[in-house]
Amino acid sequence: MEQNKQEFWTPALIAGSMAGLLSSLPLVNCCCCLWPIAAGLLAVFLFHRQRTLPMTGADGAVLGAMTGLAAAVIRAVLLIPLQKLNLRFMQKYFFPYILELFDQSGQPPPPQLEELIAGELPTLTLPAFFFDLLLAAALFAGLGALGGVIGVSLFKKKTSPLPEADHGPQDPGNRQP
Repeated sequence: MEQNKQEFWTPALIAGSMAGLLSSLPLVNCCCCLWPIAAGLLAVFLFHRQRTLPMTGADGAVLGAMTGLAAAVIRAVLLIPLQKLNLRFMQKYFFPYILELFDQSGQPPPPQLEELIAGELPTLTLPAFFFDLLLAAALFAGLGALGGVIGVSLFKKKTSPLPEADHGPQDPGNRQP
């Protein structure tokens, strides 16, 4: 790992901000596992644009994991104000479909679902917030590392082959096995 890890922070924060925002928005957050992978790819791409040094797969994994951690923190912070918006979206588009499935099965919906449909948000406690942040950080760091490794293989700098040394004409009778 030849690069200074301080250089990783700028692309990690830019790409992590994008993934954190997209993972917290209604409807778009349905692809929440895709965003850290895409952010890892983007971070490697941004890093390659600003530096000419080649990256190893380990460098891509570290950059992707840093990106995933940044995305998890931004997602957790944005989910607090967007919680009501996400609930309204689910009440309008998602819950009617779920209730129809319960009607077709003949089973009554659980009481927790009925509370959510009524618009009652469970209170967000500090331990629940940190537990969600911890789970998201672990998942996003792993997926970001995967995206970083994929990004290194896609965006690696092409090196020209070394020219062969000219040893002059060879004697055809002097062959090596």
